[in-house]
Amino acid sequence: MKEFIPKLKNWWWYNKRLVIIGLIAAAVLIYSFIPTGTQSDYHVGLVTPRPHSEAELLALEEKLAQYAEDLNGDGEVRVQLHFYPVDLADPDPNAGANNYQFVSALDADLVGHTCDIFLLENPAAFQHATGDKLSEDVKCFEGFFAAIRKDAGVEAAEMFEKLK
Repeated sequence: MKEFIPKLKNWWWYNKRLVIIGLIAAAVLIYSFIPTGTQSDYHVGLVTPRPHSEAELLALEEKLAQYAEDLNGDGEVRVQLHFYPVDLADPDPNAGANNYQFVSALDADLVGHTCDIFLLENPAAFQHATGDKLSEDVKCFEGFFAAIRKDAGVEAAEMFEKLK
């Protein structure tokens, strides 16, 4: 036992950095698997060239939530609105990088299948620009045209049917 404590001190002297780095890495790994905040039940894309305030977007999320159901069982219905301020019918060449950024985000959304329902100002331009990804069924909702993807999930289709 007398030899163990000096050996332990010697080992700690040379390996304490590795132990601390390992503990930090383990903490980061564990923390990355802990759910953060509330998860959205639905994701809806809003594609319009008109600017909207944060209050308008939040009000639109609340109106959409009236037609939705709690899918993740957290007791709260939450609809997350993804806003893409682009004009797909007549892109502004002067918008430059800002327009490109939102068009790229919309493209990533379509490829990643983030949103199943879209609120649009110009459904024909959206269909043309995105390669006919939406179904033919289009509804009017709060001054926009609501459309659903052809490959949308059952929950999104049920919500879409409830929209007025």
